[in-house]
Formats: sequence, C-alpha cells, structure tokens
Amino acid sequence: MPRLSRYVSWRFREGKRPLFALVVMSVLLSLAAVTVLPSAAAADDWYRDPCWNAQPTHTVLSWAENELEEEPSAPKVRFGNALKADVGQYTVNWTQTRTASITVEGSLDLGKIVELSLKAGYQTQVSVQMTLSLSFPVATERGEFVTLTPYTFYEFRKVITVWSRDDASRYCSLSATVARIPVSSGVCRVPANSTLAEACPDPFTRQPGRGPGTGGTTPPTPPGPQPVTDVRGLADGTVLATTDTRRIYKMVGGAPVWQSTCDDGICEPQSRPTTQAVVNAGPATPRNGASAIDQRGQVYLFVGGAPLWQDSCAAPVNCGAPVKVSNWSIDARDHMNQRPTDGNLVQAVAGTTDLPVAATLGGALVPFANEQEVIETGHGTGWRSKVQAITSKSYHALGFDPANGTLIQGVAGGVSTPVAALAGSAIIPFASEQEVVDSGHGTNWPSKVRAVPARFFHARARVPTDNTLIQGASGGVATPVAAMVGGARINFGSPQELIDAGYGTDWPSKVQIIPTRVFNEIRADVPADGTLIQGIIGSTPVAKIVGGAVVPFATPEEVVDVGYGAEWRLHVRAVPPRAYNALPTVPATKTLVRGRSGGSLTAVAQVVGGARIPFGSGADATAVAGPNWGQLVRDIPSRAYAAMPLTPADGTLLVNEGGVLYRALQGNVERAASCPESTACSTNLPLVLDRQLHGIREYGPAGLAWADVDGDGKADYCRRVGTVNHQDSKVSCTLSTGSGYGATVTSGVTDWGYLVGRQWADMNGDRKADFCRLGGNDLRTDAYALCTPSSGSGFSATVVSARIDAGHSAGRAWADVNGDGKADFCRVRGGTNHTDAFVSCTPSTGAAFGNDISSTNLDWGAAAGRAFTDFNGDGKADFCRVVGTVNHTAAYVSCTVSRGGDFGATYSSQPTDWGFGADRVWADVNGDKRSDFCRRVGSIAEPRVACTLSTGTGFGTTVVSALADWGQPGSRSWTDVDADGKADFCRVRGTVNHTDAKLSCLLSTGSGFGSEVTSGNVDWGFHTGRGWADVNGDGRTDYCRRVGGSVTDTRVSCSGSTGSGFAASIASGVLEWGHAD
Repeated sequence: MPRLSRYVSWRFREGKRPLFALVVMSVLLSLAAVTVLPSAAAADDWYRDPCWNAQPTHTVLSWAENELEEEPSAPKVRFGNALKADVGQYTVNWTQTRTASITVEGSLDLGKIVELSLKAGYQTQVSVQMTLSLSFPVATERGEFVTLTPYTFYEFRKVITVWSRDDASRYCSLSATVARIPVSSGVCRVPANSTLAEACPDPFTRQPGRGPGTGGTTPPTPPGPQPVTDVRGLADGTVLATTDTRRIYKMVGGAPVWQSTCDDGICEPQSRPTTQAVVNAGPATPRNGASAIDQRGQVYLFVGGAPLWQDSCAAPVNCGAPVKVSNWSIDARDHMNQRPTDGNLVQAVAGTTDLPVAATLGGALVPFANEQEVIETGHGTGWRSKVQAITSKSYHALGFDPANGTLIQGVAGGVSTPVAALAGSAIIPFASEQEVVDSGHGTNWPSKVRAVPARFFHARARVPTDNTLIQGASGGVATPVAAMVGGARINFGSPQELIDAGYGTDWPSKVQIIPTRVFNEIRADVPADGTLIQGIIGSTPVAKIVGGAVVPFATPEEVVDVGYGAEWRLHVRAVPPRAYNALPTVPATKTLVRGRSGGSLTAVAQVVGGARIPFGSGADATAVAGPNWGQLVRDIPSRAYAAMPLTPADGTLLVNEGGVLYRALQGNVERAASCPESTACSTNLPLVLDRQLHGIREYGPAGLAWADVDGDGKADYCRRVGTVNHQDSKVSCTLSTGSGYGATVTSGVTDWGYLVGRQWADMNGDRKADFCRLGGNDLRTDAYALCTPSSGSGFSATVVSARIDAGHSAGRAWADVNGDGKADFCRVRGGTNHTDAFVSCTPSTGAAFGNDISSTNLDWGAAAGRAFTDFNGDGKADFCRVVGTVNHTAAYVSCTVSRGGDFGATYSSQPTDWGFGADRVWADVNGDKRSDFCRRVGSIAEPRVACTLSTGTGFGTTVVSALADWGQPGSRSWTDVDADGKADFCRVRGTVNHTDAKLSCLLSTGSGFGSEVTSGNVDWGFHTGRGWADVNGDGRTDYCRRVGGSVTDTRVSCSGSTGSGFAASIASGVLEWGHAD
C-alpha cells in the first residue's frame, strides 16, 4: 500500500486564484469513498468564494516528486575483486505486483476543490505488475566493488487539491493530498560506499517504457506501418522498437544495440517496429571501425566486437560519425564483446612515435617486431588493409597479457614451438596432444590454437602469477588445487580452504587445468622474498617472506613502514594456516636485512646462522655482498630486527676475508681451519669480515697476546709464527724494555693446538707467561692440556697432561683454581644443562698436570659471559656465568666458588640486565679484589655500561654509567688505566683512522663512573692484535696494537697511559707480526 505521504499547504491573501496545470499520469490510481457535495450557493456561483481572487504572499512550497526503493524480493549481487580486474555475469528474472490505492474519507465541498483526479480523466487501476528479465556482464577494475541492486521507481502525485479559508486572518490555504505511485523497475550499479539514490539519479528523469530500466512497460508507439523483418543493411542510427519484448534497439556498425533510455535524443527521429526474433537473428556485434558515442560524451571504436574508448579522434584515428547510444549499452556490452576477438590488427601513435602493429589475442595485444612476424602468424601479405588505427591510450589499455586458457604456438622461419596454454600470465607448454586434451581443451583443440611470434612465446614467463589457481591433470587423475603465491604453489586441502582464502564458492570456475608434469615442476616450498602472506580468515599475523622465512608483523603500521604503503592489504596472499605454520621462521644465511620503523633505519646486517651481523659501512657491505648489495636488502620491522640473536646458531660455518674458517658454538665462534685446506670450505659459506667477527666473537686470551714472558712486569708482544703446524710452528715474543722493544725470543717447533683454549698464562708460578693451549687429534677422544714454559730468554720443553675431556669451547680458560699461583686448565663439561652439566679444572703442578677438580651438577649458563675468575677474593678462580631465560625478568648472574679441591656453593644475583653478549666481562671495578659482572647495556641510541658488584657471598649494587660511546668492537676492555686498583672501561673511538681516532677510558670510582680519559688522534692499528696491557711496568694499562700497512712495514706500537691521558706512541722496528690469533 502506498502511503499518503504528504499534505502540502500554500497560503494566499484573498484575490485571484493561481492556475494549475493537470498532468496525465501513465500509471494510474484508484480512489474510493470520495463524496463530492455542491456548495451552499448554486453550482454556477461558486466563483463567488472569497478565495477566488486570492493572491500568493510567498513562493509555493515543493515536494520530492520521485523516489527509488530497493526491491528486496529481487536478487542483489555484489561484484569485484581486490586483487585484479574482473568480469562477472548478472542475471535476473523477476516479476512482482505493486499495488497503489488511496481512500479519502468524509465529504468535500465542490466549491473548495481545485483539482480532483477523476475530473482529470484518470482511470481506476489498483495494481501494477513489475518485471525484470535481464542478463549482462558486469566489469570491475582492480579493487572496485559494486552491487547490482534491483529497485522500484515511485512518483509522488497529487490526488486532490482543496481550498480552505481562515476568516480571522483572512488567509486562504491550498492543500494537496499526495500519493506514492509505482512507475517502473530496474537494476542499478551501486559502487561501494554509495547509496542507491546517489548511484542512479537518472531513473528520476527516465521516461517509462524504454529499455531495461523499465521492466518492459509499454514502448513508444511505432511511427509507421513499415515493420523491420531483417536488420541487415539497416543504416547506422536506425531505431527499432520490439513489439513483443518492448525494447528499444539502435543500429551500430550493422548490429542492433539495446538502449536503456531515450534521453538525450537517443530514440530520435523515429523507431520502426520489429520483433525480438528479428533482432536476435542480426549480427552479434558491430563491425570493425564502427563508432558510437554514449551519454557521457565518450567515443568508442569497435575492434573485434568490443568498444574501445578513444580519448581523441585526431588522425590517424578515424571516428567517423559516432552513433548516439545509452551509457548502459556500453557498460553492459549489449551486442558487444567485453574484449576484442582474436586476430584483429591494430596500431597506434604515441606522440610522434608509431607503436608496433599488434594482433588481438585473448583480449590483449601481441605486438609484432617486424612485417615478417605479421605474415608468418597468418595475416597475409595484405595485412596493412586490416589494421585499425586506435589511440595510444586504448592500445595500452588492452594490455599485453592474454586471457587464461588461450592456446598459442610460436612460429618463426617455418619452425613452430610446442603448443602452450596461457595461465596466470605464463605459458604452460604441452609435451603431447594428450596433455592438451587432459587439460580441458577438447579433441578439437587444434582449431583453438593461435599463432604468435616465437619471440613472444619465448619471452613469456613459465610460472603463473600470484593468486592463479592451478590443478594438474593426467589420465583422468587430478592433483590437489593449488594457488600461486610468490612463485610457489600452495596446495589446498579442501574446498573450504579455497573459499576461506577468498576464491569464493565459484572457485572451480577459476582453476586453470595444466599437465600434472608441469604442476609438479612448479616449486612447492617457500614464496619469493617480499611476498606478503596471511593464514586464511585472519588466523595468523600478516607476514613478509624474508630469506625464505616468515617475518610476522605486529601492527598495520609496521607493514606500511617497510614499504608496502597504505594499500598493503591488496598485496596480502591468503594461504592455509597449516602451510603458513610450516614455513621457516629464520631467514636464510646471507640474507641482508635492515630494520625500519617510521622514518628510522637500523644498520644493514647479514643473516648468518639466524643471527644478524651488522655492517659497519657501505664498504663492508660491498666487500661481503658485492656492489649491488643495496638491491638485496630486505626491510623488516625494527622490532623483529632487534629480536634477532647476535651470535650464530651452533655449528654455523663462516669464513673471513683471509680464508680462515670459523665455527659457531655456544654463543661464540672459534677457528676451525684455514681454507682451502679444509673440506668444509666452500664458496657458499657466508663471508664475515674480521672487524665484524669482533662484534660476535669473544676474543679472550689467544695465541696473539701482550703478556709478560720474562717476568719484568712489562708486557711483551707474543704470537704464533710459521706456516704449518708441527712442521715450522713456533711461538715468538718481542720483549718490551719499557721505552721500546728489545730482543725477540722464539721457541722450537711446537704444537699450536686449538684456537679456543690458547692463552699466555703462568702455569709454573715463576711469574712468566707460558704458552698454554688445548691439543690432540680429536677434541672428544684424544685431547690434552699443553703448556710450553717461558724461561725469560727462550722456551722450555712442553708439559703435556694425560688425555682429558676437552669440554665445551665457550668458557675454556687457564686460571688458578686452587690458589697455588699456577694456571690450571678449566672448562665446562657435560651433555645437557641441569642434567649432567658441570665444570672441571685440570690443575698444573708446575712440571706436570694433576687429576681433574670437578663440580657437581649445575646450571652452566649462557656461553657469552662464562669465566673462571675470583668472585670472592680468596685467590682461587670461581666459575661465573649468566643464567636465566628472559632478560630483565628471569635474568641472573651466578658464581660457583672453588674450594681448591672441589667446588662449593653457588651465589646468584637478583634479576638484572644481562647486557650484550659479546662484551660480558668479569673484572674488579671497585678495588676489593673480587670480580664484578660488567657489560654493555642500553641501545645504539642510548649506549651505557653497567657493573653488578660482587659481595663475595652474593651480589650487591649495579652501577650504571651515563651515556658512553661503546667504541669499536674488538677494542673494548675492562682494565686499570690509572693504577687505582679499579678496572675502567677502555676502547678505541672514532670513525676514520688518523682523523678522529682516539683512545678513551671511562674511569671507575668504585661506586660509579667518573670522567673520561681521552687521547689525541692516534693510529688505531689493525683490528686483530689490539690489547690493553702494561708495557712499561708503571701499573697503568697501555693501548697496544699492530701498525704498518705493507708486507715490508710490519710493526707494533703502544700508547702509554699517564693515568689522566695518553703519552706519545712507541713503535717497534719491523718485525714478524705472526698469526692474528
């Protein structure tokens, strides 16, 4: 029932009445129970009414004359795809009756009635039948979503208009009763975020009875008695009206095109009657070169039955005399193809440049490189006459990517390629005729093959693009359906997974059938780097593939920050959660990563064994990854970058620029061999520069050291010399005189031993440093402790222990565990922490080694930070380490004290900040003879150092510095630079040697940190061989290093500390540097 929607009133002063024009409606209304009475005066005296001469005192009010209402009983369908342009089909067959009636109760004075529908000649009609029977394609661009919404169009019409008069005010009122009348029905294309009325304002002015918007109401009356029985030969622009289906058609390029409206003169001058059968028997599409112009003023040229919009009709484009058609005709592609049929030739001009002649194929273009290619692909020598000129915009709008399923074969010089099918922009070559049939192309497939230049064929990719659905078929057996994601195929386990992944319930229609052979050749591992993925239905975080692994994002902002922009959701590929969870979580070794957050960037780092190894400069990155390293960098959230470990996973092999092979083990890296001697060496191993190794390797005592070998209280320069172990392998020490360098003492041939475990230590208590190490043929079954004692002027015979368990590499040390003044060989042993984890020390007797001193089961802690050091000041080395699971929360330091013959209680701190692993050191910073736990804390932006003080039976205060430049890796040391008995934080600072290279020590006050002691510009020397040692015997630690720069200029130099600064450097003469470790 329509509503009596409004009573509208106008007011006038007495005077002349206004005149009203009555409008005859095409859809009629019924009135009931209306009683009309004569006025008190004679019927012919009603003009004496005092309102007869009423004059208007203000403008007449208006009301909305039309209204659209969504038709809930007809199908409403949403079209669109977030990832690509799409074409769907909308079909509706709907019939519904809409009733319009009104009842005016009571009696009306005839003298008051101005308009009454019955007097206007209206007929009674209670109901109107609405019909929609349509089927047409719906095209959407990528990311565009529209809803095809059926509607009923209503008009508001006056039913009766009445005068009334207010005697007190002498105002006359004109009141109208308005009814809501159903007029027509149609379908509206409603874009996302738009309303029905906003999207389709044109029904408000559309005249009924013309085109699909009206549901087939009465068409205009045919102009004459000449019906059309065959549309062939009719002139373009001829208008046809079907008497059976009540549609309007217009001839365009020899084909009848259905019109949705007669607005803008589309149906002029006159229509000729015909039938739907005659229309259907005519040409299906306009001929090539025909043109049309729509209501928007857009001109189209027809190529292969498809309208191509032309932004210009300037030569060489010839638009002729375009036929005026409705917008809907073009949009719905009535009697038109969505895209051109195969085999049409086109060409365009871009500026002054002729674009290549191209053939239409699968709705796209295949450009030719030369005339021969045009002829060889079947267009003949007269091909020039077939070329249609179009604008460059329409040329490029067609694209160069033929539709899925298109069969092609390359030809060149009489030689043909295999037949192939297009699938996801790639070609899938067939190996046999049976493969073509199995893939769904039928036994008549040869008729579907299109010839293309062999050049075009070979240039196509062989792997389908993302979101292409594929399925292998062979001999009636099918593979699972899979989606292409980042160059890899992700198999689906069920139809529901496909629906959940966004492929819709019609996913079977989107699957490209390919030979099983090809399906299996497509890799099924990890999508390409940079691909964004997410488990379907949001079951997992969005993640980026980096180095073959998933790096999840925590927030949408992180996705934007790493470069995907605000429209990043368009790039996300949905995969089954089981496939997502099966992907690696650690980027592959050699992947280059960089953290990004907002506008801030971290250093570029190389992933090695799951750890990030930052580059110090672009030169470092070039040395490792080549000059194009910038193209290899993968941006990840700074949060994920910071969470990556700093030391490679156990067992990771890497090599430095000198060809030295290293192996990661328990948070450290140890030398394994020299390349190419080892079979483990490979060009596939990650290259890590020496200066990078300093950031991840604990450079404890080694073969290269500054140690007092002659007992005069001055540190000497000691190192390994020779080339081959056991053949010419020796150790040498160049003695310090305090103001220079004296003699060099050298051993006989000796076993250098293993890298981790080498140390210059006093094993016999004579205050002279001896060369100690771990030797043997196998660390697990044939290992020994070795020391070659120094005599001060040479070296004595090597002292060898019985066979021992070498233990783990991290934590090996020569330390006095029993307080007898002799260094013992200590290490961590066992297989599983907390279960069979313990420490052992093989004591030195001075001339031999005794039986092991071992602890009971304990927590051996993290590899970085293990030390045998005097925690309680009793002169015996205790086992100290970092323990716990979560920094700041469950993070502790613990020391298990030595009792000389065994190990006793373990003392632990409160939760603390572990700091960075590479520079965890145990040193006495408050001068109480007890070792305190010192480390770097904070961040690159806020660098600090901190020490947790030992009380001997536990741990006390943690002292933290103000902001302090950490300096260069490999140069940092906790050592006493001012001879006050407290270890200070010393390092090399600056970025350019000789320019801003300085030595700097942050002095400890015992309860905190004081001033910085800084040198002037220095030569900081080479990264290997740096050491802080007292070379002049004044009790203050000096900075020593290797200097020079050529094979003939190899020297060492030390800058002496004055306690408040540094003195001039003292350099040696040319000497043999020896090995760097």
